[in-house]
Amino acid sequence: NFYMNLQEKKDYLKQYRQLDSEIRQLLLEKSEIFELGTKITPTYSAVPKGTGSGDKIQSTIEKLEKQEDKINQKIEQRMKVKEEIETALNTVTEERLKLLLRYRYINGCTWEDIAAKMCYSYMHVYRLHGKALNAMML
Repeated sequence: NFYMNLQEKKDYLKQYRQLDSEIRQLLLEKSEIFELGTKITPTYSAVPKGTGSGDKIQSTIEKLEKQEDKINQKIEQRMKVKEEIETALNTVTEERLKLLLRYRYINGCTWEDIAAKMCYSYMHVYRLHGKALNAMML
């Protein structure tokens, strides 16, 4: 059995917000691909030119679809890790400790913000953080 130490648990939880940023970026890339795909339209004329432009358009669309599939896979991978982090957080049974971890690693709150939200001193929040990490099963 492998158990993470406190620093490894912190590093694991810190991934959550980074994953959110990566997912947002991937969604932007996906929307750009969609935008490109909608701009690719064949030009119709009464006289056939025989240039094979339809084949070029189809090839470009297929490339865009492949790129979109790759992005979707990346998004799915990142969502899976986020779900694993959520599951790890839910192993903490004491609600205030779970809330503290959510504030810190999911919402990205500072220690001062967490202390204010939970009506605790900064030092008490910091001590509870250690307790919360110890309570989390990984």
